Amino acid sequence: MGRSLHHRNTTTTTTATFLFFFFFLAVIVRSSFIGDLSDDLSSIDFAPTSTIPREKLLDDDEIVQDQSFEEDTNEEEGGLDDNDLGKENSNSNDAEKKEEEEDEKDGKEMKGRKLITTTTTAAPTMHLVITHLNKAVIFGPTVVEFDFATNKLRHMTVQTNPWFASGGLAADGTVVHTGGGWEGGNAVRYLDTCEGCEWKEHVKDLAGKRWSATQHILPDGRFIVIGGHREFSYEYVPPRGEPNKATVSLPFLKETTDQRPDVVQDNLYPFVHLSPDGNLFIFANNRSILFDYKENKVVKEFPTLQGSARNYPSPGMSAMIPLNLNKPISEIKAEVIVCGGASTSFAVEKDIDKCARMDITSSNPRWEIEKMPKPRIMADLLNLPTGDLMFINGADASTSSGEDIIEPWIYRPFLIGDKRFKVLKPSTPIPRMYHSTSAILPDGKILITGSNTNHGQNFPYDKILPTDLRIEKLSPPYLHPSLSYYRPEITQTRENLHYDETFDVVFNLNVTIEDPSDVKITMYASPFATHGYSMGQRLLILKTTGSVDNMGADRLHKIVVTAPPSAVLAPPGYYMLFLVYRGLPSTAVWVHIE
Repeated sequence: MGRSLHHRNTTTTTTATFLFFFFFLAVIVRSSFIGDLSDDLSSIDFAPTSTIPREKLLDDDEIVQDQSFEEDTNEEEGGLDDNDLGKENSNSNDAEKKEEEEDEKDGKEMKGRKLITTTTTAAPTMHLVITHLNKAVIFGPTVVEFDFATNKLRHMTVQTNPWFASGGLAADGTVVHTGGGWEGGNAVRYLDTCEGCEWKEHVKDLAGKRWSATQHILPDGRFIVIGGHREFSYEYVPPRGEPNKATVSLPFLKETTDQRPDVVQDNLYPFVHLSPDGNLFIFANNRSILFDYKENKVVKEFPTLQGSARNYPSPGMSAMIPLNLNKPISEIKAEVIVCGGASTSFAVEKDIDKCARMDITSSNPRWEIEKMPKPRIMADLLNLPTGDLMFINGADASTSSGEDIIEPWIYRPFLIGDKRFKVLKPSTPIPRMYHSTSAILPDGKILITGSNTNHGQNFPYDKILPTDLRIEKLSPPYLHPSLSYYRPEITQTRENLHYDETFDVVFNLNVTIEDPSDVKITMYASPFATHGYSMGQRLLILKTTGSVDNMGADRLHKIVVTAPPSAVLAPPGYYMLFLVYRGLPSTAVWVHIE
């Protein structure tokens, strides 16, 4: 079902100037699964203008499509089975059947497709972040704010080049965006937390040019920015308008890069995860360290992951397995998973079909290898609110030369052996290759945008692997309409939390809770997604008392929850708080912790 594109030479730098375009954005809101982000055309081949002026953007009709889910989910372990579905799901089944009949009558090729017309435009995508204001900030050669509830776009102006930058959400919810291409390499950009806010830029605040660096929030609320093209160093984001005078050397980054001048550095966008001991796990190329940033020293060097580089420009994917806070702090295990990547940098052949997983808190850490359903590169690896992970988007070979993979995969980290991976059915033919991104939304859906395997841009959509400006909204299996009767709903909780304090979560549930362990509370940090890596992403399974109280009404319940014990486990900021009943998550409530 994939498409091929001939390999492009990425070892020489070409300047593909992005002329002003009149862009078309289509938003596909789908209650179904798709997976497609992938190939990698060397970032060095892109040299866009730093900004597309607002007056150059024209409005076009936006197509919003809704596709209902086609995957069978009832056999999921820990979820509802056919015997649980009872009579209550008959209405939803009847509605599904009616919808199918209407779609068939209309002659539509995909189940449940609906068209809604609005007026919006957008530019090619490279970065994506979801804010607590329920807006998606989408970065390309220009920046837009997308209201995913109304499908409305607001165009914003940036003065410096935002491509190949890094970013994250500050403790107060401000979007902090660092580095970029060309004149944007030293810039720090801020989008404050007010309706209609515009970007504020400090073009010389960084001492190093941070092109393809990684940014991560620290327990004290500061940001550290690590690496970048030929930047073997790190630095902290300074107070606004107080430029850094120097960087801090990190020799590990120089040790893990190809030093040949005609080769794109192969440890860009290093994978960074905050460990429960307060140190940073940094993975670059095929090596990893535990780094004490306070003392500027390597605490531990982990075993080398056999094979070629897993970071950009032939990137695999990485995430942290959900942290279970129901255990004493000393027993909390932090596992990092690294999957896929290219067998050789910019490889045309099939890529790596393995995942490697390691407990970075172990006294004797080692990589445990498991086989993926097939090779995959530059997919997004997202923490779902249920505790599972999802691979979405990607290709089977690197640098825009392979076939797109449109099947999403579920990875169930707490199962054993070959039961962990589940391949889902695709529901749309849209390839999501290089320069596409995805993010979890508060309602549990996944927002996906972008794809551009071309030097410059290539329209229209009937071309092979065109520049794609459409946005999709996808529903994982837990949002199947037949399960809606069993889905919990948070009705009341505290929105401002403090570390290690208890708080109540009151929720509606239409069925009797026979086992309190069927209910769990998860807390998700919204990441900054780019190039197959979601910076700052983490999912916490919060500690509960182990009991669920009935509130005197048949469907109203209360569970007592303990907030994360420290900022090391949950850096200050906004999180999505989900209540999950037997694998079915509620819509999240945004909470703030400090």
